[in-house]
Amino acid sequence: MSLFKQKIHWRGIFGQVGLLIHVPAGMAFLSMIIALIFEEWFALIPFAVTGIVCLAIGQTLYRCCFKAQATNLWDRSWWESGFLVITDGPL
Repeated sequence: MSLFKQKIHWRGIFGQVGLLIHVPAGMAFLSMIIALIFEEWFALIPFAVTGIVCLAIGQTLYRCCFKAQATNLWDRSWWESGFLVITDGPL
């Protein structure tokens, strides 16, 4: 079966992207702590805004789009073709 004739689960992809967007949010909040330690008061607002926006977008994408049964990130075609494939069944 061709790789390009498979159904793509956009909701699953957006849900996974929502999980990944939590990483910059965590980095921004960690940077806020470091800015507090070194008394860099001017950096708190930008880091807080970045963290809140990333966390809001990530949670929205994750909660609205993620369906665990619709995603299969470790499909066997990933290892065979070198592409990340999200499918709902066997190839």
